[in-house]
Amino acid sequence: SDLTHLREMLAHKEREDRTSADDYTMSPGAVYNFLRAQLHARRNKFNPLWNSVVVAGHRGGEAFLGTVSMIGTAFEEEFVATGFGGHLAIPIMRKHWRADLTEGEAR
Repeated sequence: SDLTHLREMLAHKEREDRTSADDYTMSPGAVYNFLRAQLHARRNKFNPLWNSVVVAGHRGGEAFLGTVSMIGTAFEEEFVATGFGGHLAIPIMRKHWRADLTEGEAR
């Protein structure tokens, strides 16, 4: 499946990072850019991977949240949603979201 292929690509990239002698590990932003490039390249070959991916992580005191579509369209935002849920949820989140929103208020 396409998800399995994405997981194998990321696992291969992680193995490459571990076997190099530079102690580099991919940040969430680097994973996001890697997936963006891979999904865009597959689209250009007319063989897209039929996945939309949300990348979230935390490194060096900074949070990261981004999404990549099956055709390689990518953006970073304070909140994301994919698929049909995105059409329903994003307008509501845009209206009510604020940076100091508590978990209780979000529910």
